[in-house]
Amino acid sequence: MNRIVPALLLAGALACGPLDRHETAPSGDHAHQTIAHTCYTADMEFFLEHPPLIAGEKARFIVHCTRLSDYSPIASGCMTLTLGGETVKSTKPVDEGIYELEIAAPKAGLLELDLAWQAGELLQRIHAHVEVYEDHKQLHAEPFSPAGHRDPADHDSEKADADHAHQNTPFQNPESSGTGDIIFHKEQAWKTDFMVSRAETAPFAAVIRTTGELMPSPGEIKRQTAPARGMIEFADPELVQGAYVNAGKHLFTIRSGKLPGDNLELRLQQAENRLTKSRSDYLRHQELLKAGATSKKAFLASQSTYRADSLLYSDLGKDTGPGGMKIFAENSGSIHLLNVSNGSFVETGQALLTISSDQKLLLRADLPQPQAHFGKEIQTANFRPAYAEEAWSMEDFNGKHLSTGHSVAENEHYLPVYFVLENDGRLMEGAFTEVYLIGRTLDSALLVPNTALLEEQGNFYVYVQKGGESYEKRAVDIGPGDGRETVIKTGLTKGERFVSRGCMLLKAASTVRTAVGDGHTH
Repeated sequence: MNRIVPALLLAGALACGPLDRHETAPSGDHAHQTIAHTCYTADMEFFLEHPPLIAGEKARFIVHCTRLSDYSPIASGCMTLTLGGETVKSTKPVDEGIYELEIAAPKAGLLELDLAWQAGELLQRIHAHVEVYEDHKQLHAEPFSPAGHRDPADHDSEKADADHAHQNTPFQNPESSGTGDIIFHKEQAWKTDFMVSRAETAPFAAVIRTTGELMPSPGEIKRQTAPARGMIEFADPELVQGAYVNAGKHLFTIRSGKLPGDNLELRLQQAENRLTKSRSDYLRHQELLKAGATSKKAFLASQSTYRADSLLYSDLGKDTGPGGMKIFAENSGSIHLLNVSNGSFVETGQALLTISSDQKLLLRADLPQPQAHFGKEIQTANFRPAYAEEAWSMEDFNGKHLSTGHSVAENEHYLPVYFVLENDGRLMEGAFTEVYLIGRTLDSALLVPNTALLEEQGNFYVYVQKGGESYEKRAVDIGPGDGRETVIKTGLTKGERFVSRGCMLLKAASTVRTAVGDGHTH
């Protein structure tokens, strides 16, 4: 078997530890041929390699165990191999994901093989029938073929103490790689971002691809204005647009200096003088009322004046001092817009800055007018900001569809579609996005994640797993997509296993061919 090893991955593996050695067998030498099988339970993939089996002679079985949920190697557990009534056991893998067991077939013929892996109560088991030759003479007399492994097998994934029905799936016939197949060893797959998935059909919704923008939610932004006229002085020289501020942070100081008509210090002094006078009048009327020397109406008038002057002085005095009036952040968030610069002059009521909490954002998608009829069918959306490598769904941000516009603004060519999202820190206000508007659900379709697709000159391909370590590059005809998954029209069938993550690793592997032997020698 020719093995194809990417040069970069080979160098990386050697740096981490010695790779398996692969020995080349002379063509037609049956004794050095390796028989390989790939079989599955619901949770695991077993990739077995062994030489042709001779009655009474020990044969080494190498079993690679991969967890299907994340395509990682099994690190522990006990492996039991039973062949024709003879049993051997390995209490732990010789290396992560790899078990080695030696066993001698008790007799020739078609024997039952049972392989079981167990860790605690979790049990994974496969059954098969394998052919055992009487001697080397019989092996060499017959054309080499692994056809002896042709009976169906039961695959089951079960708890040791639970009663599970067996999943009857044909045991994969012993495999050999074609000349065009790409070999990617388990050890390489386990050490890289690699994943193999089973092609399945699922409901798919109609999708319109368009553009959009992440915008601040109206309830999440606050604009602060100048309460007085004067010169702006920044409290923090590093206060810039995009900076995060906490509620109560000192942002600016407004200094009136010697400005006529609206001098803050003068206004504060005047308010203090009025408060002193009104307090004196109030206390005097209070004593006169007790003595019956004034009317209650006059007393209440002095009391009202005193309270008004007290509020005015308190309002001016809490933030105003000899240095001017201090402006504090009214809420926590990022500075969405900074309207002033250090040293600039502001009038009363002029906008100083806008603070956005960024806890919730709006996604505005632009629905083209020719697809206006689709607006009533929109249920959700996937979107990919310009800075992200993959699309995200509404569910990722607890988002929901708010509204779809029914009119087009002047000089606009699109209907606005709005969604609200909870920001977990990944969303960037103002970012432009690619949006996939999702409508009604269609019939079931064969779907693959976009990470499984390889595009070359406008054509699309997927890598289909032919055996445990062999893959075939196959052209596919694609249909619509939602930014995360794409419909496959032809080229891939339900039940086939394909590379769903790491296809670029196989593309690199296909460019380097190394002539090495079949099987793994540890």
